[in-house]
Amino acid sequence: MCGVVTLGSPHLAPLAVHPLVRLQVETLGRLGTLGAPGLFRRSCLDGECCADFRERLASELPPGVGFVSVYSRSDGIVEWRACLDPCADEHVEISASHCGMAVSPAAWRAVAAALERLGDETPGRRAKPARSGHQHRRAAEVPAA
Repeated sequence: MCGVVTLGSPHLAPLAVHPLVRLQVETLGRLGTLGAPGLFRRSCLDGECCADFRERLASELPPGVGFVSVYSRSDGIVEWRACLDPCADEHVEISASHCGMAVSPAAWRAVAAALERLGDETPGRRAKPARSGHQHRRAAEVPAA
């Protein structure tokens, strides 16, 4: 009845991003550490500041919460392997850029299929993938609406 569907999210390594994106993130962290208002500090990336967040991100979701990770090998921003969280019930590969996922029909079909499956589940039970066990699919396998 509930679940999480992510698009191009590097669950396994949140900083597994293009070097220029990482440089921007680290620069903002340094500016925050120097006192620039409204910016996070460098310690939020790897210090105690967000240790609880990183621990929770690395842990499994509670029972009854389904998890589908949609990713693209042609993402361009996020390292696609970092999206293959072993806790996910399903990984769905699409062909899209990172920003293009927001307007990708394949991504929309993958999300719709995941939400339909999650909505079909009995409350309190974890959503099951379409086939038994952990699965990987390409978007072409996602049924068209």
